[in-house]
Amino acid sequence: VWCLNQFEFFDWLADLHPDGVHAPTEGPDYLHTFEAVHMQLFVGMVFYFALAFRAVQGSCALTRELEVVRNTWIEQLKAGDAGEVIEDKPALQRFKIWRSHFMQAGVSQVMSWRIDKPDSFYKVVESMGSMHNPSDITEEQLRTSFQGCFSFATYLALCVSEACEDIVELRTASMCAIVVIKGLLAFSFRYMHVDIEAISPFIIGGSVLLAASIHGTTATVKYNLEHSEDPSRSSFGFCGRFFGTIDWFVLRMLQCILFFLCYSFAGNITDATFWRRIGEGEPVLIVVNLCFLLTFIVLAVSMSQTVPDFSTVMALPPFFGSFNEALVVHVLEVGG
Repeated sequence: VWCLNQFEFFDWLADLHPDGVHAPTEGPDYLHTFEAVHMQLFVGMVFYFALAFRAVQGSCALTRELEVVRNTWIEQLKAGDAGEVIEDKPALQRFKIWRSHFMQAGVSQVMSWRIDKPDSFYKVVESMGSMHNPSDITEEQLRTSFQGCFSFATYLALCVSEACEDIVELRTASMCAIVVIKGLLAFSFRYMHVDIEAISPFIIGGSVLLAASIHGTTATVKYNLEHSEDPSRSSFGFCGRFFGTIDWFVLRMLQCILFFLCYSFAGNITDATFWRRIGEGEPVLIVVNLCFLLTFIVLAVSMSQTVPDFSTVMALPPFFGSFNEALVVHVLEVGG
């Protein structure tokens, strides 16, 4: 903005006078408009990264928990009592159940790579140092090799880390989606006179609905994984295979809706006109602002659990996508 002002870009822009568009007629007016948008974007990103920070906190806590339960489980193996689950702490119980499920359903899926993805399958067998020929190895032999060579805790920690990094970095796909949506909003404002006040309830409702859906799906998955004898063969397994193909899309949706929530909230609190109307006692604006604040607080509290837990359950069969397959190969290649 400063550079554009030095080159008198705003004065040039004001001289264009596009027909049928209510636009500033003076360069300083354009400058103030750009500065207002710049400040709104800055405050909005501060809010967004505050939510992302909560996701990072939750991911770090879960990673530490995985390290603790892994070390505890190793100590139990050394002592010869690793098979007992009942007396374990809840986190260790869950770890053992999920690991057992992965060794059954996950290894079965890896076995299917011999036909579907032979290069990845050969990498897996080679990385484990198996003496068996990849073309002849049986599923039970592969499972035995996985038991000794594959670090399940490391795999989960990497999945959580990648999801958290995805939220923080706002990848190219998310930024492109945001630009497209902003273009559509600008079009609707220009030709249909739909302003931010009209879409604020949809932004708030969409944020709450998506976060609640992710949380509910995660809770349902965890329950099924811990109480169903074979989730991959149940009707829930079909849902798992479906969600395993769109889990990345869910995170992209979460990024976009959080961005627009934070951006819209920032637009309100940085707008002097908005506060003046609040002071005049307009009840609708007061309710909308309180809803923004309440939604932000609820999301800030829940993000520390929502993102890590979602990325964890999506790393398990039947939620097993191509990204998770690459991580399995990576964990084995670096030594389990």
